[in-house]
Amino acid sequence: MKGKNLIIFCVLLVLVGIAVWTGIEDRQAPASGGTKTDAAIQCKGESRPEEGYCAPNFTLRTIDGKEIELYRNQGKPTIINFWATWCPPCKKEMPYFQKAYDQYKDKVNFIMVNETSQEKDETKIKPFLDKHGYTFPVVLDPLENKRTVGFDQYGLYGIPATYVVGADGKIQYRFIGGMEEEQMAMLMQELSRW
Repeated sequence: MKGKNLIIFCVLLVLVGIAVWTGIEDRQAPASGGTKTDAAIQCKGESRPEEGYCAPNFTLRTIDGKEIELYRNQGKPTIINFWATWCPPCKKEMPYFQKAYDQYKDKVNFIMVNETSQEKDETKIKPFLDKHGYTFPVVLDPLENKRTVGFDQYGLYGIPATYVVGADGKIQYRFIGGMEEEQMAMLMQELSRW
């Protein structure tokens, strides 16, 4: 009987040690020397472009050449919108995204993904944005190695498409097609409470 008690005690001691060690590791700053907010998150679960799953991570370049990675989200939810300059429903919803960006950019990340592989002339993207006064972050999704983020990683079959990704990296909502102004307003009110 004493032998069984000793084994149970040792197992419990090991489990407590593991729990304490894991708790200490979680509180430490990232090895890069940065803060937790500038470190990439580690979404736990399967990566799939569907609600409830980890959003496929990506890193794309802005028009100015700056890299933006989805999982470097500063602990905030992120709205990803896939669009093109020639797309009528995309053009219709862009002012709603700009209004939301102006009002909520401190609480929510915005990544506006131009499906560059679908554009006739990539040089017209920046003039399009400037003409309409759009200031939200825009990244380019060109065809690289016969793949794009939107059509291959996210499995899009058309645009526009919008994904809402929680601070944990999981997809909370997916909207296929253009969003209406009322939809955007309700979505932003909900996200600002997260």
